[in-house]
Amino acid sequence: MSDKTDQKILSNRSFSEWTLSCPVQIKRIKVFRSNDEEKTAVLVYSAVCGDFEIDSYTADLIFLDERKQEIASISDVILLCGESDAVEFVSDKTVFAEAIIKNVKFKNGDIWENTENILPVRLDEQEIFWQTDPLYDTVKSVCSGIVEPKYKPDTIDGAWRCACGQINLESSKKCGQCACSKEWLDSHLNTEYLQQHKDDVKKTDHKEKKKKKASSGLSDKVKAFLILVSFIVLVALVVLTFTLFIPSIRYANAEKLAAAGEYDKAVDIFNDLGDFKDSSERAYEVTYKKAQEITGLESVYLTTSEESPWFSITEEGVLSFNKSKFEESNGVWNHIRIPDIVDGIVVSELIESFMINCEDLAVITISDCVEVIGEQAFLGCSYLHTVNFGKNIREIKERVFIKCTSLESIKLPDTVEFLGDRVFNNCTKLNNVKLGPKITSLGNYLFSMCSSLERITLESPITSIGEYAFYECSKLEKINCNFSESEWTEPSVGEGNDYYKDVELTFE
Repeated sequence: MSDKTDQKILSNRSFSEWTLSCPVQIKRIKVFRSNDEEKTAVLVYSAVCGDFEIDSYTADLIFLDERKQEIASISDVILLCGESDAVEFVSDKTVFAEAIIKNVKFKNGDIWENTENILPVRLDEQEIFWQTDPLYDTVKSVCSGIVEPKYKPDTIDGAWRCACGQINLESSKKCGQCACSKEWLDSHLNTEYLQQHKDDVKKTDHKEKKKKKASSGLSDKVKAFLILVSFIVLVALVVLTFTLFIPSIRYANAEKLAAAGEYDKAVDIFNDLGDFKDSSERAYEVTYKKAQEITGLESVYLTTSEESPWFSITEEGVLSFNKSKFEESNGVWNHIRIPDIVDGIVVSELIESFMINCEDLAVITISDCVEVIGEQAFLGCSYLHTVNFGKNIREIKERVFIKCTSLESIKLPDTVEFLGDRVFNNCTKLNNVKLGPKITSLGNYLFSMCSSLERITLESPITSIGEYAFYECSKLEKINCNFSESEWTEPSVGEGNDYYKDVELTFE
């Protein structure tokens, strides 16, 4: 690859995951391409989880597209701790990469192996020493020259985390990143020790003040002048506290929350800060970052109610649609895409009756940010033939697609865990349906009057079939079960499901 200055960086992701008991942790992966070459390359940055000497480690590299879908992989790549050598490969679609550690070779010849193919898991967020903590100054004083105390040390299963944030195996006596000893952390960074240290500092300060007071023989005029100056300084400090110091602390807190992925909390603080510094710009940037993370896209679809007056959104992210305003703007019904961000707010839900009776709607693409589709959202959209679901849909509420008589096929995302009653009632052309693994029951009248329905695919066994779920489904022939027959138990079946009795069940 060419010099780093010629690199086009595709992604540079930090990771907080860790493979249980592994002596190496992946910290960051950069994917880049040189401007004058076709090849793409990956740099893996890692850290040793303790006071061990590591020779190298072997990992499987997985390459992902802009939506974080796997497109290729390389097995058993040998990498060095710290910054690895660049791993080159040919790809014009890769944007992100992940690494799964398979084994680690110690310099003494020992080898750690991931024999059970354990995948890395996201670590719980480590508590931070905030500047507003009463013991913060004491902590900074105690740790001076030892370790930068950003986090409160803690323990998790088989490991401990240092004040610098590095995870270390339970057997390690020193941190692999800053070399601070666990014994020192345990003895110094505990509440009892810090409180005692703080009290000692207070007593020392008090004695010094008494000495200074006793040695000062100030005149009454000087004292009066000092009192006046002190009052002016006090007023200035009060003003500065409320206009600068407190907002600065809150601003810094918002930045930390944003860095930790607590986007909503960070945006709330930035919005409350108003015109302080660049708070409004940061609120927008953090919102955009949240949408990027949800969608996995570098560029997300955003608009405003001024640019798209048919959209309006609540502070909670519930999106509404105004049919008449859309038609007034000469909007084209052929394909409508739900935006990721409207008016600086991430779209998380489509309101009840969102596009009810929009008969000219043909194709709808739902943002990956959307989690809930409200009741009757697309009821009566008789020309709707294609629904591109977002990859994070959790709930599809009651009667969402009633009388969508042009729908022929539906594939629900694996994330859907709730389907309300009558969702596909009277979709007369619906022929083929695939339900995700989190759907374990079929609601009342779910496919009622779907007279063309022939096939359903299940990813998990279902426990119940509601009343009239398959009413008038005269063409229903087969239910494909993508699991073994041993997992199947006959579900409870409500009345009005005569056609279900003759259905053929096929298993993996």
